[in-house]
Amino acid sequence: MNNVHLNLYIVDDDEAVRTGLGSQFVARGYSVRAFKSGELFLTAVSAASEGVVILDLRMDPGMGGIAVFNTLRAMGCPLLVLFLSGHGTIPQAVQAVKDGAFGWLPKPCDETELLDQVQRAMQTATADSIRRSNQRSARKLWDTLTPREVDTALLDALGKTAKEIAKILTTRDPNRPINYRTIENYRSNVYLKLGVENSNELQKFLRDNGLADA
Repeated sequence: MNNVHLNLYIVDDDEAVRTGLGSQFVARGYSVRAFKSGELFLTAVSAASEGVVILDLRMDPGMGGIAVFNTLRAMGCPLLVLFLSGHGTIPQAVQAVKDGAFGWLPKPCDETELLDQVQRAMQTATADSIRRSNQRSARKLWDTLTPREVDTALLDALGKTAKEIAKILTTRDPNRPINYRTIENYRSNVYLKLGVENSNELQKFLRDNGLADA
């Protein structure tokens, strides 16, 4: 798939379920970590944790799956959640999906469906991880720009010419007038630092990395 290797977490108070699911996924090359309670699981993850968690909706004693899910959301944790739900808790699982969970599976679950759901969740988690990594790298490049280069970049991405940018920036700060040749130099610096070749590529760079409103 790629070089990203994420954890698959299994959180269930039933040891047989943890062992059975864990064995299945370890045999298929997944990096598996299993926990018998939501509390133990939450001590092992952070807001930066990535991957997929198979989370039992009902666990006794201690936190239920919904409470664990809500804690992950409050942390801003990007882990994707797949709920295991018994017949009586299906409405709760469906609501959890509406609230942002990746999906849910009936308990006991069909092996083929389980493998398919986990594979899709892991593919999504991996793509999300790559995107976040790219955005962090882009932000580091963006932070190398000077304030004037930032102003130039944002206006250049809107399709403004060097003369138009110079006029706009001079109007914003009349005490610091600027000419279009200086803008052309700033623009060259921006392209070099960000690794883009034209305003279209710059616009895509900003859009893809959440920097359009920087």
